[in-house]
Amino acid sequence: MERLVCREEGLLVERAPEPDPFLPIAVCSFLGPSADVVDATPENTLLLLDEFRQRYLQDGREWQQDIRPRVETFLRAAVKRSHKLRLILDAHASIAFLAGSVLDLKSSVDTQLVQKGRVGRSVWRADDPLDPNAARFSIEEEVVGEGDEIAVAISVARAATSDARAYVAARLPRVGRLITYALSQGVGQSVVAGGGHAAVLAEQVSNHLREVKHRSPATMVHIFAAAPNSLLFFLGQEHQAITPCIVYEFDFDSRSHKTYQPSFVIG
Repeated sequence: MERLVCREEGLLVERAPEPDPFLPIAVCSFLGPSADVVDATPENTLLLLDEFRQRYLQDGREWQQDIRPRVETFLRAAVKRSHKLRLILDAHASIAFLAGSVLDLKSSVDTQLVQKGRVGRSVWRADDPLDPNAARFSIEEEVVGEGDEIAVAISVARAATSDARAYVAARLPRVGRLITYALSQGVGQSVVAGGGHAAVLAEQVSNHLREVKHRSPATMVHIFAAAPNSLLFFLGQEHQAITPCIVYEFDFDSRSHKTYQPSFVIG
């Protein structure tokens, strides 16, 4: 009532809402049932739908030659418009990792990530409050050959180890070790509590791989991950501890090759 009277008497000055300092940008390589690219303007949206048929790369297209330059050019142009970005990724896990490698820890870009979940979407940041009891990865290493390359299986949204092990046995004879990162509570869409948790898990993986490579230098790291895109983005930001590496995509729908396929080689 008092507020209404003050407004009628001209004594109340309404404050305009503060403008959002974060520029929404979107990378879309497939359209899900709730695509969020409408949150970014057309000039701040990279549509890669012509490069894919649903989730599968079009015949004659290559991740490294066709997809990577478009993503890197788009992100670098976005940084010139704003150093505060809200990144919307309706995109493959490999693209999330690549985006992190472009907007890495040395880029001075303040990045928010729109992360989708069972109860809608939320904005994740690396500095989100972190529960001190939030789970960390359990790490297991196994010898799978005599080579000097490393395979990494990250099991968060689903178990990745058995498929990674099978792919290594069939196609990667130079891999000598398989390292598995898994959470004690098992796999699922809600086991990562937020942006702070995702960033800590990514840092744990990168720190461990840096230590492993220091003990026994590896010529290549092969990354097989089933994890939220935000975690892959944060891991991409730590790429200098991991590279050279190859990121792999999995045929989740069993409609194509029904196994992993290499995407980007990041050196």
